Amino acid sequence: MPLLGTAAMLLSFDIEADAIAEHDRWHTHEHLPERLSISGFKRGTRWIADGDGRRTWCSMRLKVWRPWRRMRT
Repeated sequence: MPLLGTAAMLLSFDIEADAIAEHDRWHTHEHLPERLSISGFKRGTRWIADGDGRRTWCSMRLKVWRPWRRMRT
């Protein structure tokens, strides 16, 4: 699969056990669709580690990285 855009945001974090269901609902149905509706955001993925604990890794592919101004297509 070719990479989209020229930049990426990578996040890694843990989620408290009692907040997993709410976080997954929010991320899937609110956060990701909201981000992808913003011009310049191309793709988002979320990965969850197997095993003990809850390590989550997210990747957002961006058209360009411009943290100091609004992205435009």
